[in-house]
Amino acid sequence: MYNAGSEVTEVSQKLLQRAACYNGFRNPANNVPPQNETPVMDHLSLSDWMRRQRSLRDLTQEALAEQVGCAVQTIRAFENGWRRPSRHLAERLAMILAIPEHECAAFMQAARTPVVRATTTPELVPISIDFFSYLTQLAAVAHDRLYGPDQQIWLDRLDAEFDTLQAALAWALDERGLQLATRVELALRTASVIERFWHGRGHQIEGQQWLEQGINLVDRHGLAVPPAVLAAALGSAGWLAKIRGDRQHAIALLQRCVVLYRMLGDPLGTADALDTLGDLAIFEGDAMAATWFHEESLALRRRIGRPDLVALSLHGLGHAEIVRGYYERAAERFLESMQILRDLQDQRSTALTLHGLGLARLRQGSLEQAAPNLSAALGLFHTLDNTLDVALCLELMAELLALRVLVGGADDALILGAARLWGATERLLEASGIGLSLPERARRDALITPARMRVGSERFQLCWNEGRALTQGEAVAAARSQESAFRIQN
Repeated sequence: MYNAGSEVTEVSQKLLQRAACYNGFRNPANNVPPQNETPVMDHLSLSDWMRRQRSLRDLTQEALAEQVGCAVQTIRAFENGWRRPSRHLAERLAMILAIPEHECAAFMQAARTPVVRATTTPELVPISIDFFSYLTQLAAVAHDRLYGPDQQIWLDRLDAEFDTLQAALAWALDERGLQLATRVELALRTASVIERFWHGRGHQIEGQQWLEQGINLVDRHGLAVPPAVLAAALGSAGWLAKIRGDRQHAIALLQRCVVLYRMLGDPLGTADALDTLGDLAIFEGDAMAATWFHEESLALRRRIGRPDLVALSLHGLGHAEIVRGYYERAAERFLESMQILRDLQDQRSTALTLHGLGLARLRQGSLEQAAPNLSAALGLFHTLDNTLDVALCLELMAELLALRVLVGGADDALILGAARLWGATERLLEASGIGLSLPERARRDALITPARMRVGSERFQLCWNEGRALTQGEAVAAARSQESAFRIQN
Protein backbone atom coordinates (compact mmCIF):
# COMPACT_ATOMS: atom_id res chain seq x y z
CA MET A 1 0.00 0.00 0.00
CA TYR A 2 1.25 3.50 -0.84
CA ASN A 3 2.47 5.37 2.22
CA ALA A 4 2.91 9.08 1.57
CA GLY A 5 4.67 9.66 4.89
CA SER A 6 7.35 7.07 4.19
CA GLU A 7 7.93 8.50 0.71
CA VAL A 8 8.36 11.99 2.13
CA THR A 9 10.82 10.69 4.71
CA GLU A 10 12.81 8.86 2.04
CA VAL A 11 12.91 11.91 -0.22
CA SER A 12 13.88 14.10 2.72
CA GLN A 13 16.76 11.82 3.68
CA LYS A 14 18.05 11.83 0.10
CA LEU A 15 17.81 15.61 0.04
CA LEU A 16 19.73 15.96 3.28
CA GLN A 17 22.40 13.49 2.14
CA ARG A 18 22.89 15.43 -1.08
CA ALA A 19 23.01 18.70 0.87
CA ALA A 20 25.74 17.29 3.10
CA CYS A 21 27.82 16.44 0.02
CA TYR A 22 27.81 20.11 -0.98
CA ASN A 23 28.43 21.46 2.54
CA GLY A 24 24.95 22.95 2.78
CA PHE A 25 23.59 26.07 1.17
CA ARG A 26 24.70 28.70 3.63
CA ASN A 27 28.02 29.67 5.06
CA PRO A 28 28.25 28.10 8.55
CA ALA A 29 29.86 31.30 9.81
CA ASN A 30 26.54 33.02 9.29
CA ASN A 31 24.73 30.64 11.65
CA VAL A 32 25.61 32.91 14.56
CA PRO A 33 22.60 35.14 15.22
CA PRO A 34 23.10 38.90 14.74
CA GLN A 35 24.07 40.64 17.96
CA ASN A 36 21.80 43.61 17.29
CA GLU A 37 18.75 41.56 16.37
CA THR A 38 15.57 43.37 17.33
CA PRO A 39 12.72 41.18 18.61
CA VAL A 40 9.72 41.23 16.30
CA MET A 41 7.35 41.37 19.31
CA ASP A 42 7.26 43.02 22.71
CA HIS A 43 7.92 39.63 24.34
CA LEU A 44 9.84 36.61 23.07
CA SER A 45 10.65 36.34 19.38
CA LEU A 46 10.52 32.98 17.59
CA SER A 47 14.32 32.88 17.82
CA ASP A 48 14.13 33.36 21.61
CA TRP A 49 11.49 30.66 21.96
CA MET A 50 13.41 28.11 19.93
CA ARG A 51 16.76 28.69 21.62
CA ARG A 52 15.19 28.60 25.09
CA GLN A 53 13.25 25.41 24.47
CA ARG A 54 16.15 23.67 22.72
CA SER A 55 18.32 24.47 25.73
CA LEU A 56 15.71 23.14 28.16
CA ARG A 57 15.38 19.92 26.15
CA ASP A 58 19.11 19.65 25.42
CA LEU A 59 18.51 19.55 21.67
CA THR A 60 20.99 20.60 19.03
CA GLN A 61 19.78 22.24 15.83
CA GLU A 62 20.61 19.00 14.03
CA ALA A 63 18.58 16.90 16.47
CA LEU A 64 15.60 19.25 16.25
CA ALA A 65 15.73 19.19 12.45
CA GLU A 66 15.72 15.39 12.47
CA GLN A 67 12.66 15.23 14.72
CA VAL A 68 10.80 17.90 12.75
CA GLY A 69 11.70 16.26 9.43
CA CYS A 70 13.43 19.20 7.73
CA ALA A 71 16.94 20.34 6.86
CA VAL A 72 19.08 21.84 9.60
CA GLN A 73 19.39 24.95 7.39
CA THR A 74 15.65 25.43 7.87
CA ILE A 75 15.99 25.43 11.66
CA ARG A 76 18.87 27.90 11.40
CA ALA A 77 16.77 30.14 9.17
CA PHE A 78 14.00 30.19 11.81
CA GLU A 79 16.40 30.91 14.65
CA ASN A 80 18.26 33.63 12.73
CA GLY A 81 15.05 35.39 11.75
CA TRP A 82 15.47 34.83 8.00
CA ARG A 83 12.06 33.20 7.55
CA ARG A 84 9.01 32.01 9.47
CA PRO A 85 7.45 28.53 9.56
CA SER A 86 4.06 27.66 8.16
CA ARG A 87 1.26 27.23 10.67
CA HIS A 88 1.52 23.43 10.47
CA LEU A 89 5.29 23.48 10.88
CA ALA A 90 4.95 25.89 13.80
CA GLU A 91 2.50 23.52 15.49
CA ARG A 92 4.96 20.65 15.00
CA LEU A 93 7.77 22.74 16.48
CA ALA A 94 5.57 23.58 19.48
CA MET A 95 4.93 19.88 20.08
CA ILE A 96 8.56 18.75 19.72
CA LEU A 97 9.92 21.67 21.75
CA ALA A 98 7.35 20.91 24.47
CA ILE A 99 5.93 24.43 24.61
CA PRO A 100 3.72 24.57 27.73
CA GLU A 101 0.03 24.61 26.91
CA HIS A 102 -0.54 28.01 28.51
CA GLU A 103 2.26 29.48 26.36
CA CYS A 104 1.27 27.92 23.03
CA ALA A 105 -0.74 30.93 21.85
CA ALA A 106 2.21 33.27 22.44
CA PHE A 107 4.58 30.87 20.65
CA MET A 108 2.27 30.58 17.64
CA GLN A 109 1.93 34.35 17.45
CA ALA A 110 5.72 34.72 17.46
CA ALA A 111 6.10 31.96 14.89
CA ARG A 112 3.59 33.51 12.48
CA THR A 113 4.79 37.13 12.81
CA PRO A 114 5.99 38.23 9.33
CA VAL A 115 9.75 38.38 8.93
CA VAL A 116 11.27 41.80 8.29
CA ARG A 117 13.69 41.20 5.46
CA ALA A 118 17.25 42.16 6.32
CA THR A 119 19.31 44.37 4.02
CA THR A 120 21.93 41.60 3.81
CA THR A 121 21.31 37.94 3.11
CA PRO A 122 23.21 34.87 4.25
CA GLU A 123 26.23 34.15 2.08
CA LEU A 124 25.57 31.36 -0.38
CA VAL A 125 28.06 28.66 -1.23
CA PRO A 126 28.17 27.01 -4.67
CA ILE A 127 25.43 24.62 -5.77
CA SER A 128 26.01 22.16 -8.60
CA ILE A 129 23.96 21.29 -11.68
CA ASP A 130 23.72 17.75 -10.31
CA PHE A 131 22.16 18.89 -7.05
CA PHE A 132 19.74 21.27 -8.75
CA SER A 133 18.68 18.47 -11.12
CA TYR A 134 17.72 16.49 -8.04
CA LEU A 135 15.63 19.42 -6.75
CA THR A 136 13.89 19.59 -10.13
CA GLN A 137 12.99 15.90 -9.89
CA LEU A 138 11.70 16.45 -6.35
CA ALA A 139 9.54 19.36 -7.53
CA ALA A 140 8.10 17.20 -10.34
CA VAL A 141 7.10 14.54 -7.80
CA ALA A 142 5.61 17.24 -5.57
CA HIS A 143 3.53 18.61 -8.46
CA ASP A 144 1.59 15.37 -8.85
CA ARG A 145 1.13 15.00 -5.09
CA LEU A 146 -0.14 18.59 -4.72
CA TYR A 147 -3.29 17.60 -6.64
CA GLY A 148 -4.27 14.56 -4.56
CA PRO A 149 -4.92 13.37 -1.02
CA ASP A 150 -1.26 13.89 0.00
CA GLN A 151 -1.14 17.60 -0.82
CA GLN A 152 -0.91 18.67 2.83
CA ILE A 153 2.19 16.48 3.33
CA TRP A 154 3.86 17.90 0.24
CA LEU A 155 3.00 21.51 1.01
CA ASP A 156 4.70 21.01 4.36
CA ARG A 157 7.63 19.22 2.70
CA LEU A 158 8.27 22.10 0.31
CA ASP A 159 7.70 24.65 3.06
CA ALA A 160 10.30 22.97 5.25
CA GLU A 161 12.86 23.24 2.42
CA PHE A 162 11.85 26.72 1.29
CA ASP A 163 15.17 28.36 2.12
CA THR A 164 16.96 25.59 0.21
CA LEU A 165 14.71 26.25 -2.79
CA GLN A 166 15.34 30.00 -2.60
CA ALA A 167 19.10 29.54 -2.47
CA ALA A 168 19.06 27.13 -5.40
CA LEU A 169 16.91 29.40 -7.58
CA ALA A 170 19.11 32.40 -6.80
CA TRP A 171 22.16 30.39 -7.90
CA ALA A 172 20.50 29.07 -11.05
CA LEU A 173 19.36 32.50 -12.22
CA ASP A 174 22.68 34.27 -11.60
CA GLU A 175 23.85 35.64 -14.98
CA ARG A 176 27.50 35.63 -13.90
CA GLY A 177 28.02 31.87 -13.84
CA LEU A 178 28.71 29.26 -16.51
CA GLN A 179 26.11 27.01 -18.17
CA LEU A 180 23.46 29.74 -17.93
CA ALA A 181 21.03 28.04 -20.33
CA THR A 182 21.15 24.78 -18.38
CA ARG A 183 20.70 26.52 -15.05
CA VAL A 184 17.81 28.68 -16.28
CA GLU A 185 16.06 25.66 -17.76
CA LEU A 186 16.30 23.81 -14.44
CA ALA A 187 15.04 26.88 -12.57
CA LEU A 188 12.03 27.25 -14.87
CA ARG A 189 11.23 23.54 -14.70
CA THR A 190 11.33 23.65 -10.90
CA ALA A 191 9.47 26.91 -10.29
CA SER A 192 6.70 26.22 -12.81
CA VAL A 193 5.58 22.84 -11.45
CA ILE A 194 5.00 23.98 -7.86
CA GLU A 195 2.54 26.79 -8.56
CA ARG A 196 0.20 25.33 -5.94
CA PHE A 197 2.93 25.74 -3.35
CA TRP A 198 3.64 29.35 -4.34
CA HIS A 199 -0.05 30.14 -3.97
CA GLY A 200 -0.92 27.76 -1.13
CA ARG A 201 1.70 29.14 1.24
CA GLY A 202 1.40 32.81 0.31
CA HIS A 203 4.48 33.11 -1.93
CA GLN A 204 2.63 34.31 -5.05
CA ILE A 205 4.81 37.38 -5.50
CA GLU A 206 8.07 35.52 -5.04
CA GLY A 207 7.03 32.63 -7.29
CA GLN A 208 6.09 35.01 -10.09
CA GLN A 209 9.36 36.92 -9.67
CA TRP A 210 11.50 33.77 -9.99
CA LEU A 211 9.59 32.64 -13.08
CA GLU A 212 9.73 36.02 -14.79
CA GLN A 213 13.40 36.43 -13.97
CA GLY A 214 14.06 33.17 -15.81
CA ILE A 215 11.78 34.10 -18.73
CA ASN A 216 13.54 37.46 -19.08
CA LEU A 217 16.94 35.74 -19.16
CA VAL A 218 15.72 33.46 -21.95
CA ASP A 219 14.49 36.46 -23.95
CA ARG A 220 17.46 38.71 -23.29
CA HIS A 221 20.18 36.16 -24.05
CA GLY A 222 18.30 34.05 -26.58
CA LEU A 223 18.89 30.95 -24.44
CA ALA A 224 18.17 27.56 -26.01
CA VAL A 225 15.46 26.50 -23.56
CA PRO A 226 12.93 23.91 -24.82
CA PRO A 227 9.66 25.61 -25.91
CA ALA A 228 7.64 23.32 -23.62
CA VAL A 229 9.65 24.50 -20.59
CA LEU A 230 9.18 28.15 -21.57
CA ALA A 231 5.45 27.62 -22.16
CA ALA A 232 5.01 26.03 -18.73
CA ALA A 233 6.86 28.94 -17.10
CA LEU A 234 4.71 31.49 -18.95
CA GLY A 235 1.56 29.63 -17.89
CA SER A 236 2.53 29.47 -14.22
CA ALA A 237 3.70 33.10 -14.16
CA GLY A 238 0.41 34.14 -15.79
CA TRP A 239 -1.59 32.14 -13.25
CA LEU A 240 0.24 33.77 -10.33
CA ALA A 241 -0.14 37.22 -11.90
CA LYS A 242 -3.89 36.54 -12.19
CA ILE A 243 -4.10 35.69 -8.49
CA ARG A 244 -2.26 38.88 -7.60
CA GLY A 245 -4.70 40.95 -9.69
CA ASP A 246 -2.12 41.95 -12.32
CA ARG A 247 -4.57 41.07 -15.06
CA GLN A 248 -3.23 42.77 -18.18
CA HIS A 249 0.23 41.38 -17.55
CA ALA A 250 -1.28 37.95 -16.89
CA ILE A 251 -3.15 38.07 -20.22
CA ALA A 252 0.05 38.94 -22.09
CA LEU A 253 1.92 36.01 -20.50
CA LEU A 254 -0.91 33.58 -21.15
CA GLN A 255 -1.48 34.58 -24.76
CA ARG A 256 2.18 33.87 -25.46
CA CYS A 257 1.80 30.61 -23.57
CA VAL A 258 -1.20 29.49 -25.65
CA VAL A 259 0.65 30.22 -28.90
CA LEU A 260 3.56 28.02 -27.81
CA TYR A 261 1.34 25.16 -26.61
CA ARG A 262 -0.75 25.19 -29.81
CA MET A 263 2.47 25.17 -31.85
CA LEU A 264 3.67 22.17 -29.84
CA GLY A 265 0.33 20.37 -30.19
CA ASP A 266 0.03 20.09 -26.39
CA PRO A 267 -3.69 19.89 -25.49
CA LEU A 268 -3.08 19.68 -21.74
CA GLY A 269 -0.95 22.81 -21.60
CA THR A 270 -3.37 24.62 -23.91
CA ALA A 271 -6.30 23.68 -21.67
CA ASP A 272 -4.52 24.94 -18.55
CA ALA A 273 -3.76 28.32 -20.15
CA LEU A 274 -7.30 28.67 -21.49
CA ASP A 275 -8.67 27.90 -18.03
CA THR A 276 -6.67 30.78 -16.54
CA LEU A 277 -7.72 33.12 -19.37
CA GLY A 278 -11.32 32.17 -18.55
CA ASP A 279 -10.77 33.16 -14.92
CA LEU A 280 -9.35 36.51 -16.05
CA ALA A 281 -12.41 37.11 -18.24
CA ILE A 282 -14.61 36.44 -15.19
CA PHE A 283 -12.70 39.06 -13.18
CA GLU A 284 -13.24 41.52 -16.04
CA GLY A 285 -16.98 40.74 -16.05
CA ASP A 286 -16.85 39.31 -19.60
CA ALA A 287 -19.07 36.27 -19.11
CA MET A 288 -19.21 35.32 -22.79
CA ALA A 289 -15.43 35.21 -23.19
CA ALA A 290 -15.12 33.34 -19.88
CA THR A 291 -17.61 30.72 -21.03
CA TRP A 292 -15.80 30.27 -24.36
CA PHE A 293 -12.38 29.81 -22.71
CA HIS A 294 -13.67 27.41 -20.05
CA GLU A 295 -15.76 25.35 -22.48
CA GLU A 296 -12.77 24.81 -24.79
CA SER A 297 -10.63 23.94 -21.78
CA LEU A 298 -13.30 21.50 -20.55
CA ALA A 299 -13.53 19.79 -23.96
CA LEU A 300 -9.75 19.33 -24.14
CA ARG A 301 -9.56 17.96 -20.61
CA ARG A 302 -12.43 15.52 -21.20
CA ARG A 303 -10.68 14.32 -24.36
CA ILE A 304 -7.40 13.79 -22.47
CA GLY A 305 -9.22 11.93 -19.69
CA ARG A 306 -8.22 14.05 -16.69
CA PRO A 307 -11.17 14.09 -14.27
CA ASP A 308 -9.27 16.25 -11.75
CA LEU A 309 -8.86 18.98 -14.36
CA VAL A 310 -12.39 18.47 -15.70
CA ALA A 311 -13.60 19.33 -12.20
CA LEU A 312 -11.63 22.59 -12.28
CA SER A 313 -13.06 23.52 -15.69
CA LEU A 314 -16.57 22.92 -14.35
CA HIS A 315 -15.66 25.15 -11.42
CA GLY A 316 -14.63 27.90 -13.85
CA LEU A 317 -17.85 27.53 -15.83
CA GLY A 318 -19.79 27.82 -12.58
CA HIS A 319 -18.22 31.22 -11.92
CA ALA A 320 -18.96 32.29 -15.49
CA GLU A 321 -22.64 31.46 -14.88
CA ILE A 322 -22.57 33.58 -11.72
CA VAL A 323 -21.32 36.57 -13.73
CA ARG A 324 -24.17 35.98 -16.19
CA GLY A 325 -26.66 35.88 -13.31
CA TYR A 326 -27.63 32.22 -13.85
CA TYR A 327 -27.17 31.13 -10.27
CA GLU A 328 -28.99 27.80 -10.41
CA ARG A 329 -27.01 26.75 -13.48
CA ALA A 330 -23.85 27.81 -11.64
CA ALA A 331 -24.81 25.61 -8.69
CA GLU A 332 -25.33 22.66 -11.08
CA ARG A 333 -21.81 23.13 -12.46
CA PHE A 334 -20.33 23.21 -8.97
CA LEU A 335 -22.29 20.15 -7.87
CA GLU A 336 -21.08 18.22 -10.94
CA SER A 337 -17.53 19.23 -10.04
CA MET A 338 -18.05 18.08 -6.44
CA GLN A 339 -19.24 14.68 -7.63
CA ILE A 340 -15.93 14.15 -9.44
CA LEU A 341 -13.81 15.48 -6.59
CA ARG A 342 -15.33 13.12 -3.99
CA ASP A 343 -13.36 10.26 -5.53
CA LEU A 344 -10.12 12.24 -5.96
CA GLN A 345 -9.68 13.56 -2.39
CA ASP A 346 -8.23 16.84 -3.69
CA GLN A 347 -8.74 19.16 -0.73
CA ARG A 348 -7.91 22.42 -2.46
CA SER A 349 -10.13 21.78 -5.49
CA THR A 350 -12.90 20.63 -3.16
CA ALA A 351 -12.55 23.82 -1.13
CA LEU A 352 -12.65 25.96 -4.29
CA THR A 353 -15.82 24.23 -5.47
CA LEU A 354 -17.52 24.53 -2.06
CA HIS A 355 -16.60 28.21 -2.09
CA GLY A 356 -18.13 28.58 -5.57
CA LEU A 357 -21.30 26.76 -4.54
CA GLY A 358 -21.60 28.96 -1.46
CA LEU A 359 -21.13 32.08 -3.59
CA ALA A 360 -23.85 30.93 -6.03
CA ARG A 361 -26.29 30.35 -3.16
CA LEU A 362 -25.35 33.71 -1.62
CA ARG A 363 -26.06 35.55 -4.87
CA GLN A 364 -29.38 33.68 -5.07
CA GLY A 365 -30.22 35.11 -1.66
CA SER A 366 -30.26 31.67 -0.04
CA LEU A 367 -28.17 32.52 3.01
CA GLU A 368 -29.05 29.32 4.88
CA GLN A 369 -27.68 27.20 1.99
CA ALA A 370 -24.64 29.38 1.39
CA ALA A 371 -23.39 29.29 5.00
CA PRO A 372 -22.53 25.56 5.37
CA ASN A 373 -20.75 25.47 2.00
CA LEU A 374 -18.64 28.53 2.79
CA SER A 375 -17.92 27.25 6.30
CA ALA A 376 -16.72 23.89 4.94
CA ALA A 377 -14.55 25.64 2.32
CA LEU A 378 -13.09 27.87 5.01
CA GLY A 379 -12.17 24.87 7.14
CA LEU A 380 -10.36 23.16 4.25
CA PHE A 381 -8.47 26.31 3.23
CA HIS A 382 -7.36 26.75 6.84
CA THR A 383 -6.20 23.13 7.03
CA LEU A 384 -4.05 23.79 3.95
CA ASP A 385 -2.79 27.06 5.52
CA ASN A 386 -3.89 28.94 2.40
CA THR A 387 -4.05 32.47 3.77
CA LEU A 388 -5.39 34.21 0.67
CA ASP A 389 -8.32 31.84 0.17
CA VAL A 390 -9.05 31.89 3.90
CA ALA A 391 -9.30 35.68 3.67
CA LEU A 392 -11.63 35.57 0.66
CA CYS A 393 -13.86 33.05 2.45
CA LEU A 394 -13.95 35.21 5.57
CA GLU A 395 -15.01 38.13 3.37
CA LEU A 396 -18.06 36.19 2.17
CA MET A 397 -18.87 35.00 5.69
CA ALA A 398 -18.83 38.64 6.84
CA GLU A 399 -21.19 39.51 3.97
CA LEU A 400 -23.50 36.68 5.06
CA LEU A 401 -23.66 37.99 8.63
CA ALA A 402 -24.34 41.55 7.51
CA LEU A 403 -27.10 40.47 5.12
CA ARG A 404 -28.65 38.29 7.82
CA VAL A 405 -29.25 41.51 9.79
CA LEU A 406 -29.82 44.11 7.07
CA VAL A 407 -32.14 41.92 4.98
CA GLY A 408 -33.19 39.09 7.30
CA GLY A 409 -33.84 41.18 10.40
CA ALA A 410 -31.56 39.19 12.71
CA ASP A 411 -30.03 40.53 15.91
CA ASP A 412 -27.60 43.43 15.53
CA ALA A 413 -24.91 41.38 17.29
CA LEU A 414 -24.26 39.66 13.97
CA ILE A 415 -23.16 43.01 12.51
CA LEU A 416 -20.45 43.18 15.16
CA GLY A 417 -19.39 39.67 14.17
CA ALA A 418 -19.24 40.79 10.54
CA ALA A 419 -17.05 43.75 11.53
CA ARG A 420 -14.59 41.38 13.26
CA LEU A 421 -14.42 39.16 10.18
CA TRP A 422 -13.88 42.17 7.92
CA GLY A 423 -11.05 43.30 10.19
CA ALA A 424 -9.49 39.82 10.11
CA THR A 425 -9.85 39.70 6.32
CA GLU A 426 -8.13 43.05 5.94
CA ARG A 427 -5.13 41.92 8.00
CA LEU A 428 -4.78 38.59 6.17
CA LEU A 429 -4.96 40.27 2.78
CA GLU A 430 -2.28 42.74 3.87
CA ALA A 431 -0.08 39.81 4.93
CA SER A 432 -0.54 38.16 1.53
CA GLY A 433 0.16 41.37 -0.36
CA ILE A 434 -3.08 41.01 -2.35
CA GLY A 435 -6.22 43.15 -2.14
CA LEU A 436 -9.86 42.66 -3.01
CA SER A 437 -10.96 43.08 -6.62
CA LEU A 438 -12.89 46.24 -7.49
CA PRO A 439 -16.29 44.42 -7.56
CA GLU A 440 -15.53 42.75 -4.21
CA ARG A 441 -14.53 46.06 -2.64
CA ALA A 442 -17.62 47.79 -4.05
CA ARG A 443 -19.86 45.09 -2.57
CA ARG A 444 -18.14 45.39 0.81
CA ASP A 445 -18.43 49.20 0.84
CA ALA A 446 -22.12 48.96 -0.02
CA LEU A 447 -22.68 46.81 3.08
CA ILE A 448 -20.33 48.55 5.50
CA THR A 449 -22.11 51.93 5.37
CA PRO A 450 -25.53 50.67 6.55
CA ALA A 451 -23.89 48.17 8.91
CA ARG A 452 -21.88 50.91 10.59
CA MET A 453 -24.99 53.10 10.92
CA ARG A 454 -26.93 50.16 12.40
CA VAL A 455 -24.63 49.63 15.42
CA GLY A 456 -22.83 52.94 15.64
CA SER A 457 -19.47 53.89 14.18
CA GLU A 458 -17.53 53.54 17.45
CA ARG A 459 -18.77 50.00 18.24
CA PHE A 460 -18.28 48.93 14.64
CA GLN A 461 -14.67 50.19 14.54
CA LEU A 462 -13.87 48.61 17.90
CA CYS A 463 -14.97 45.19 16.62
CA TRP A 464 -13.11 45.76 13.34
CA ASN A 465 -9.91 46.38 15.32
CA GLU A 466 -10.58 43.27 17.42
CA GLY A 467 -10.81 41.29 14.18
CA ARG A 468 -7.45 42.62 13.00
CA ALA A 469 -5.89 41.29 16.21
CA LEU A 470 -7.17 37.74 15.64
CA THR A 471 -4.87 34.99 14.42
CA GLN A 472 -5.95 33.14 11.31
CA GLY A 473 -7.11 30.20 13.42
CA GLU A 474 -9.12 32.44 15.75
CA ALA A 475 -10.77 34.21 12.81
CA VAL A 476 -11.71 30.89 11.20
CA ALA A 477 -13.15 29.60 14.47
CA ALA A 478 -15.12 32.82 14.95
CA ALA A 479 -16.59 32.60 11.45
CA ARG A 480 -17.51 28.93 11.65
CA SER A 481 -19.15 29.42 15.05
CA GLN A 482 -21.71 31.68 13.35
CA GLU A 483 -23.05 28.96 11.05
CA SER A 484 -25.97 28.31 13.41
CA ALA A 485 -27.24 31.85 12.73
CA PHE A 486 -28.29 30.72 9.24
CA ARG A 487 -30.21 27.58 10.14
CA ILE A 488 -33.83 27.72 9.08
CA GLN A 489 -36.02 28.26 12.11
CA ASN A 490 -39.10 26.03 12.23
